[in-house]
Amino acid sequence: MRSARSKTRFAEHEGIEPDISGRGGRVLKRFRHALNGIKIEIDRNEVAALAALPGVVAVLPVLKHRPNNAVSVPFIGAPAVWQGTPRLRGEGVKIAIIDTGIDYTHANFGGPGTVAAFQAADAASTQPANPALFGPNAPKVKGGTDLVGDAYNANAPAGSPALIPHPDPNPLDCNGHGSHVAGTAAASVWMPTAQPTRDRTTARHSSKRSRSDPESRPRRTSIPFASSAARVRPTS
Repeated sequence: MRSARSKTRFAEHEGIEPDISGRGGRVLKRFRHALNGIKIEIDRNEVAALAALPGVVAVLPVLKHRPNNAVSVPFIGAPAVWQGTPRLRGEGVKIAIIDTGIDYTHANFGGPGTVAAFQAADAASTQPANPALFGPNAPKVKGGTDLVGDAYNANAPAGSPALIPHPDPNPLDCNGHGSHVAGTAAASVWMPTAQPTRDRTTARHSSKRSRSDPESRPRRTSIPFASSAARVRPTS
């Protein structure tokens, strides 16, 4: 049952929504607890008119945010650690990451860093990976596994084949998030001081097989090994 406050806010939303739809807007989400508001999609020329409607306190933009190591890495103090005394750069440290996988073909992890290299790995993504790029003799990524397979979706309806895990020995990234995390933790590519460089992995995978709900993405484990300087290149 709705609380009295929730009922009041619901009524307030219902009272203003006809004005929104009458101006060509579409209600995307209603908020009644953390804040009292409505998320809508509407032509920007209607913003001033919305702000003048009875009961409207403010009209605010919904911003799109993207991960960017050019901001987050300095924010957590990594450069100060790299350049301090002693200079901690990650030599000899092994870490394990459970995420969407890792693009071991990327230059951040000692791979060739080409689209062709990734496409070749992707074509055989359920088979054992190229030992020159993945495994004990690889420059960075020393091991790992795909726990569930690319088609796994935890949010699929009951009985769906997408709920059945199909593990394989190859943790090639199917989304990009895992490579971004591993890049923050143990990549070995320079950080520019000028305009950030777009990360090839994130751009490729986000358009390749990303899912709408981050919690439904495949979970894999990979072990990038910081065998040299643990630096990162900013991603967008």
